[in-house]
Amino acid sequence: MKTSVRAAVTAVVAAPLLATLFAAPANAAPEDVTVSAAVEGKNITVSVVNDSPYNLSCDWTAKRDTEPRYQYGTQDWVFPDSTEDFAVFNVATGDYKVHWSCVTVETEERWGTWAVSTQPTADPIPLTVGNALTGSLDALGSLDLWGSLDAFGSLGSAGLLLGS
Repeated sequence: MKTSVRAAVTAVVAAPLLATLFAAPANAAPEDVTVSAAVEGKNITVSVVNDSPYNLSCDWTAKRDTEPRYQYGTQDWVFPDSTEDFAVFNVATGDYKVHWSCVTVETEERWGTWAVSTQPTADPIPLTVGNALTGSLDALGSLDLWGSLDAFGSLGSAGLLLGS
């Protein structure tokens, strides 16, 4: 009986220690790695800010959800305490969502919208590329292209001319 009690107590005491040793890597603070995206004409630029002390392997994808489902992206390194800009050019017109993921080489901590095996630390970034109809229709000026409809006098006079 003493042996089984000792074994049970040992298991209870050792369980938290073993769980700590074999646990999946924890996510670092979400604010350590942030990503923003911008559109200029038909080009997308994604900026990765690495405020962590780690080297990161980062990848991102801008994907259009409507047909045809275009997808653009890249993968590269981002060094500690730095910002890297990644661009793709001549992107097809449409609405996109940018998904991204960064992982440390040293600790396997992850950030992003699809941080595999962990909770996402950010939401996808929506973008619109191309010629969206924006601004006022007043850019064409007045729609009164021919002047007043009363250019030939009053409608009463026109009626008299037509009726005679």
